[in-house]
Amino acid sequence: FAINYPITMLWFRKIEARSTRRQWMGKMAVAFGMLYALRAWVKGPLTYPKIQYNETNPYFGFIPLVAYIFLRNLTPTMRSYSMDLLHEIGKTTLETNLMQHHI
Repeated sequence: FAINYPITMLWFRKIEARSTRRQWMGKMAVAFGMLYALRAWVKGPLTYPKIQYNETNPYFGFIPLVAYIFLRNLTPTMRSYSMDLLHEIGKTTLETNLMQHHI
C-alpha cells in the first residue's frame, strides 16, 4: 500500500473535491468491491486447512489488509485518528526488525 500512497491520496483528494453525493457514490462503489473481496477471502482461503492456507496466503493475504486500510481511510475524520495499540505494535516490530538485522 505504501507504494501506491501518492496515487491513493490523489484519488481521495479528487473524489473529495466533488459534491457530497458523488463523493459517497464513488467511495461506496470501491468500498462494496473491497467488502466483496473480503467476503470472498473469508469464505474461501480463510477456511482452508492450515497447509493449503499457508500455500495460498501469499496470493490472497493482502485482501484483508487492503480492505482495512481503505475502509479506515474512508473519511477525513477517520483518517485523523489512530489506534494506540497498532501504533505501539508498529514501533515494536520495527525496532525488533532493526535489531535483528543490525546487532
